[in-house]
Amino acid sequence: HFAEITGEDALLTREEFGAIPGLADVPEEIVDAMFDRLDADDSDDVTLEEFNAASAAITVDPARDLNPALVPKDQEASN
Repeated sequence: HFAEITGEDALLTREEFGAIPGLADVPEEIVDAMFDRLDADDSDDVTLEEFNAASAAITVDPARDLNPALVPKDQEASN
C-alpha cells in the first residue's frame, strides 16, 4: 500500500501522510509528530525503509493499549 500512497517518487510526503483516511480525525499536531517519528533522516519525506524501520519498532500491549484502565498510575503520563 505504501506505493499507492506515495506515487511514482516512492517518497511519503507530510501532505500524503496527512491525507491517509485513518488520520482524518487525528489533530494536526499529532499527525505532524507521527510523521516526524517516521522521518528518521529529517529529509521531510519518508522512504519505504524508514517506514518499515519505524513500524518494526512499534510494540503493542493489547491489555494496556486497548484498556487504559489497566495502565499503572505511575505510567499514565508516558502514554
